[in-house]
Amino acid sequence: MTTTLLDVPGIGADRAEALAEMGIRSIEDLASATVADIAAVPGFGPVSARRSRQTAREFLLSQAGRGGDEAGKEGTKEGSRADKGKKEKKRKKEKKRDRKRRDESKGKKSKKRDKKRKKKEKKKKRKGKGS
Repeated sequence: MTTTLLDVPGIGADRAEALAEMGIRSIEDLASATVADIAAVPGFGPVSARRSRQTAREFLLSQAGRGGDEAGKEGTKEGSRADKGKKEKKRKKEKKRDRKRRDESKGKKSKKRDKKRKKKEKKKKRKGKGS
């Protein structure tokens, strides 16, 4: 069975074409690409790039688990539980990092706002003294 990028949920014809133009032509390429590489493709942002890469990886894991005997399937289930824990930890870590970045950028914005407010207050004081 041949799989294409169109088999990955969330990737349609336009996105698959854009990925192919950037050299990402298979699900394996998508799963192994960095988030930055995928985000550089038109139609992808950092969040959708991370989600698409993760979906491709999960798709490949599900395809790998379809063959084999029952004992192999049990091992896959156990491995997937461990992977889920690791993935959850990684997601939490990424959320924390994103929240920290967001808070830092808010801090910069609030500093700029504070400077503008101070300038306005100084102008008002100057106008008040001259009258």
